[in-house]
Amino acid sequence: MCGYNSAEISKCSPEEKIRGLECKDYLSNLILGKEIICHFLDKGQGTLIPLKNRDPYGREIVDIWLNEKYVNKIMIEKGYGKDYNGTGKRIIKYISIKD
Repeated sequence: MCGYNSAEISKCSPEEKIRGLECKDYLSNLILGKEIICHFLDKGQGTLIPLKNRDPYGREIVDIWLNEKYVNKIMIEKGYGKDYNGTGKRIIKYISIKD
């Protein structure tokens, strides 16, 4: 997700894995089964969801909104991540995701 970094689940210490799973569980409980809006990072490829717009681990780089609340910020405010913007220029394109 854009704008923050949280504990990892793989290739990390056992303590970090536990924290990473806590973060994953909180996020899952927050958004699963609900209508969300995702803003995918666009690195200038010209499409909404370019395959090259992933982090080094293959994860999509997105902003998530739920009921007009910025989920990425909620994760930081609840202590499940820290501000992190990585490197490079962010250009956002919008797409709505529904079940």
